[in-house]
Amino acid sequence: MKKFIASASSAIAATALPLVAYAQLRGDTVFDRGGQTLPKGTSASFSTFIAYAEKVANWLFTALLIVAVIMIIIAAFRYLFAGGDETKIKKANQGLLYAAVAIAVGLLAQAIVFIVASIVQPTP
Repeated sequence: MKKFIASASSAIAATALPLVAYAQLRGDTVFDRGGQTLPKGTSASFSTFIAYAEKVANWLFTALLIVAVIMIIIAAFRYLFAGGDETKIKKANQGLLYAAVAIAVGLLAQAIVFIVASIVQPTP
């Protein structure tokens, strides 16, 4: 479990650090990102950081939904092949519960990103 937490936190850090570095550009900086050059006098704003955070959250949400669907399918097969065995039925119930919790956590994460973005971003 400790290895999983360490690898997950390092993956999150590796994903988030470039976003933080991009958000700290100054006006006298020329930044070349994949062929797109920002001219001097422009800087990355907080709204671009929010846009990147939303993209990352959407990718993670999609991956979470895929994993949840796979968990539901596995639980369905456990029900089919349980043959009345209480321990197998209990494992299938736990799998469905974990999938439902994963979907609920993903929806809450999406809601939090939406709420924070609507509060922080200025209205036009």
